[in-house]
Amino acid sequence: EDLGTDPLQSSFAKAMRMAQGVLLVLDEQGPATPFTRVWCCFEEAVNVLRLGTRQVSMPLLFDMAAVAKGKPQLLTEGLTAEEIRMEEKRKDARGI
Repeated sequence: EDLGTDPLQSSFAKAMRMAQGVLLVLDEQGPATPFTRVWCCFEEAVNVLRLGTRQVSMPLLFDMAAVAKGKPQLLTEGLTAEEIRMEEKRKDARGI
């Protein structure tokens, strides 16, 4: 689709505003490669600009993924569902 004169009015930007967050993927090509790509910066900006319009019950979700020494690494906003289950099991085992 043609982005027109205002990319913020494009169907792609409207779809991003409906998303729950962004996953930033850092590749092995160099440090922070996505920040050198205009479209990646646009996606991040659209998500960050929503901060002022988001309700407190809907936090900004911004996760990052990378590969280090051949192994995937994930940095998430808060705990993942699996981590929550692990914490609950640990508390149950300790009687907390």
